[in-house]
Amino acid sequence: MVRLDMDQNRVRVYEDSTVIGSIELYDNLYHMQNQYLKLDDFTYDTRISEELFRKLHDRIGRPLQIMTASEDEPLIEFIVSGGFVCKRKCYEVEAAREDYIGEAVTGSISRAEKGEKEYGHCCRLLYDRYAETHSAINPLTAELPVFASDLPDCVCYQMREGRIIGFAFVAENEIAYVYGEDGRDFVPFAEALACSLFAQYQTVCFEADDCDRTAMQLKNLFTCRNDVSFDTYIYDCNSI
Repeated sequence: MVRLDMDQNRVRVYEDSTVIGSIELYDNLYHMQNQYLKLDDFTYDTRISEELFRKLHDRIGRPLQIMTASEDEPLIEFIVSGGFVCKRKCYEVEAAREDYIGEAVTGSISRAEKGEKEYGHCCRLLYDRYAETHSAINPLTAELPVFASDLPDCVCYQMREGRIIGFAFVAENEIAYVYGEDGRDFVPFAEALACSLFAQYQTVCFEADDCDRTAMQLKNLFTCRNDVSFDTYIYDCNSI
């Protein structure tokens, strides 16, 4: 039988009288619906995983969330056996010029800095899109000013008929966040952005969540041979 000994932000887990590991509890101020977990020094025994996470969910009263490297098979087997479901895969990409398979284009790209009107408009568009794409995983709970405060100070964008149709927040060779009003419009913008960055840097880097179509369109412009991925798993017995 599984027993939980909870002390502030840590749970010690026992099977009968034997300690089989501990779980760190932590929060993400941008996503406060779910309780984040990190398993430490754990014995991954799938026989007890269902009982463990059911009891933990009952004690905490919130959906549980675990983030793990995609290749961590023992942990994944353990949490899936306990009822967790993979809701998102995030790819970390670092690509060189030879990895780029998009078109060589030189489209016009505008830039705006923090404090400019276009920058603020892009912040709002991104905030709304981010909230939409993450609502089924862990809803965004931060307000726009908090969300925008962590964005890079520069946004690159393209306009058509007075509307911003695509943009990316950029810090040197890192593409932090991307947005496309329409998928067909975004790809030419992403190609122009990539070519512009490769004119200055040997590599570009970014993250792409598979729940974000625009980010995945950016990823598909590269043959990413050495990219790393991380998975987000959610446990919510109310939805099982």
